[in-house]
Parts: sequence; C-alpha cells; structure tokens
Amino acid sequence: VPLLLEPGDVRYAIVEAARRHGVAWEPEAADLIITISSGYPAHLQVFADQTWLAAPGPGLITVADANAGVAAAVAVLERRSLGPRFETMTDRQREFVAGLAVIGGRASGEDLAVTLGRPRRSLSDLRDALITEGDIYVPRRGELALTVPVFGPYLLANYEDARRRSTASLLPLDEMQRNVEAIANVRRTDAAAPGIQSTPTREAPVETDERRGFPTPGGAPRPSRTPRPGEGARLPRASEPTLRPPEIPPPSGSGIDL
Repeated sequence: VPLLLEPGDVRYAIVEAARRHGVAWEPEAADLIITISSGYPAHLQVFADQTWLAAPGPGLITVADANAGVAAAVAVLERRSLGPRFETMTDRQREFVAGLAVIGGRASGEDLAVTLGRPRRSLSDLRDALITEGDIYVPRRGELALTVPVFGPYLLANYEDARRRSTASLLPLDEMQRNVEAIANVRRTDAAAPGIQSTPTREAPVETDERRGFPTPGGAPRPSRTPRPGEGARLPRASEPTLRPPEIPPPSGSGIDL
C-alpha cells in the first residue's frame, strides 16, 4: 500500500516550507497542489518545486503561479516516469489500467471486469503482474487502485493512441465508459426499487460429500453454503467514472520536508 499524505499534512508541508523563507501561499493555490498531487509524496515534491520556480514573488504564491507550476510538473513527470512506464507495459496491461482510470482510479474487481467486458478470472494474471510492478495495489479486499494517482489522467490522454498502434484487439475508451454507465444505471435501478434485483441472483451450488469422493451416510447431500454478500449476477457498488481529471492548477514550494 503506497504512503499517501492526508490533505492537512500536504498543506502543512508546502505552506510551512514556504513560510520559513518568508513566502505565503494563497489558500486556493495550496488547494490546487493538494488536489493534483493526491498526497503522493514524490509527486507533491515535483509539483511544489515547479510552482516555487514559476512564482515571481516576492512574498506570495498565487493560483496563477500554481497553475503554471502544475503544467511544468506534469511535463516533468511524463518525461521521467509516466511515459517510460506506459511504454514498457504490454497491450493488455495498458488496457487494464486504462479501465481502472475510466472508473476513477479505484474500483472493485467485479466492476473492473464489467468495464473491460471480460471475465474476472481472465484478469488475474494481469492484476498480479501489475501489483508486482507497483502500478496498482489492493487498498482493501476485493478492490484495486492506481498506485500513482496522477497516472490516471495520463492513461486517459494516451491510451487511445497506443490502442490504435496495437496489434491486439483492445477495448476503446468509449466502450469502457458505456460499461461504467451501465453499472451506474443498475445501481440507480436497485436503489429506486429495493428488494427487486435488476438481474437474477445465481443459486449457490449444492456441495455434497460425494463430489469430494466421500459419500455421506445414506447418500444425503450436505446443505448448501450461505451465499456471500454481493454474490450473484447483480453488479456490486462502483464509483462514478471520471474521464477527465480536475483542471490542473499548479503547485509550489521547494525544499519541502516530507
């Protein structure tokens, strides 16, 4: 699990570092850096440094300075880390993380499978490889998330070009988006009519000792297990898709102590 700073900690880091040099941040400028960095320490450093360099001074960092710094920082990150990593991914890995980005950067495994239009089991090897590479992580059981939050906007901006160059048949972003909207529609239907499922729930298979090679006395089957919450054809909870990140406002601050 990656270390992500809380918004209050991010604000303190950039504001206090500047204050020691006699410089103040406009609250909105600090908000911009908090949002765009998502609390990811390495990227916070880049956004803050580039904002510091973009600010003419003498004693105030403005929203305009932050916007200029964010644009410069994004270019730095694309050149140093995001671009090189994207190019070394396989076609299917790019499709996987692009689907996660379409959902908003974090989703259940079931929602991701629906978004990509593929059986969940078929994604297991891709998931494991991306976790090993550090591109995604498991924030809690059954969920996946992008390790680097700012990678999401980059994926959405560059996936289609990579898809067109690919020899594999990859799902376009607009089809992923339609699948995400279908998930949201199912949720709205279920919320409007509680107790009525929009799709039938599969019955849990009856498990008998005979299936394991151990006959029960008199051949009586064992009782079926209780289905787990969320089991069945009805889609689980999903976050609303976000095809575009918030407008990039720029960051600030050099010498940040994280």
